[in-house]
Amino acid sequence: MFNESDILQDERYYIGVKLIKARPAYRINGNEIVYDLNRARNPNDVIEEGYEVIYPDNYKSFSPKDVFEKAYYMILSPNKIQEGDVLNFIKEGYSLRLGEKTTVVCDTTLTGFDTVGIAACVNPSTYDHDVGCGVARRDIKNKIWGHLGFVLQWAINGLKM
Repeated sequence: MFNESDILQDERYYIGVKLIKARPAYRINGNEIVYDLNRARNPNDVIEEGYEVIYPDNYKSFSPKDVFEKAYYMILSPNKIQEGDVLNFIKEGYSLRLGEKTTVVCDTTLTGFDTVGIAACVNPSTYDHDVGCGVARRDIKNKIWGHLGFVLQWAINGLKM
């Protein structure tokens, strides 16, 4: 990855978000794109697994699988974030009891971003760690839902400067 010390004069870093359509595909010998490898091929063909990418202006390109899957996250609908999108984006992390009645949960997203949720009961004698984890993870899910909504809004509308 880049370090700040890598910046040369007049170089800047940019991040971008876009909504695209894509479908699994194979590139044969660096140019022909096919969607099914079941038909007979020349044994000397070089086959590259990836995706055909279709941009909003219908421009099409091919992206190798590893490059594509590092840059894009599949969502269930092109115009809203759904619960499955959120749940698939979160990797369960760890939880702990803090004091006598508080549960703290730290889960990580696919991007490596940590999100913390907290739950507490009123009476320490009724503390239940599993219940606290459930409440804290609902809090995390709602935060991630908002973050993914922000990203989708950016992808759909771009930047309005």
